[in-house]
Amino acid sequence: MVQVNKRDTQRWMGMYQQIPMDETGVWVGAENIQVIDDPPSKLTLVCGVDIALTVGGGDYTVFAVCGIDDERNLYIIDVVRQQVDVDKTCETFFLLMEMYPDLITFYIDDDNSSKMLLRLMVEKCKTRSAIIPIQMMPLRGQDKEIRAAPLRGLFMQQRVKILNKSAWVNTLVAELMDFPPTSGSDHDDQVDALSLIGRQYSSIPTPTRNLSKEVEMDFFVKEQNGVQMTTIGLES
Repeated sequence: MVQVNKRDTQRWMGMYQQIPMDETGVWVGAENIQVIDDPPSKLTLVCGVDIALTVGGGDYTVFAVCGIDDERNLYIIDVVRQQVDVDKTCETFFLLMEMYPDLITFYIDDDNSSKMLLRLMVEKCKTRSAIIPIQMMPLRGQDKEIRAAPLRGLFMQQRVKILNKSAWVNTLVAELMDFPPTSGSDHDDQVDALSLIGRQYSSIPTPTRNLSKEVEMDFFVKEQNGVQMTTIGLES
């Protein structure tokens, strides 16, 4: 019965996620989209990444930098959306770590594109003696609408706030209101990137949670076969 209902997104949302779509079928309505000018000063920063390796193939690679406050509201503070090759995508990881040094992790779907990118990232990290904290997120055979359900739930609870940055806010809002895309010309890369954070939302610590140095290092560095490696170099 559950598997049958999963094929009907509206029924699945209503029966199992307790967040039925409205009568118009809009995934996130305008009344649930909040755009603000200033986020709180204390946030736990994370980033969802949706990878597209084919340059000019229509899809975008998206980095969505978000923050969680002490009330567990989610703030979308920056979006990088680009059609570039894998080398430039790797450089974006390093750039964002420079821009947001308190960012604790990047979330990426555990698919073939991401595994290819991670192999290159391991080499770049070794060359630079740098550590980029990346966590692979299992797909579990779910389609993107089901994976995006936790994110939509946060919007429906009005817990999501979008920072008013003219460079990307209009494109993001349009994509949210048009999700899921109805034609091949529409994009959902930003929703995919944000969905990664929605899926991990309950595990992201608030800013006041104190992490010891030992826990911090254990998160970034682990030992495999007697060799110290960054977490992105480990086999899942």
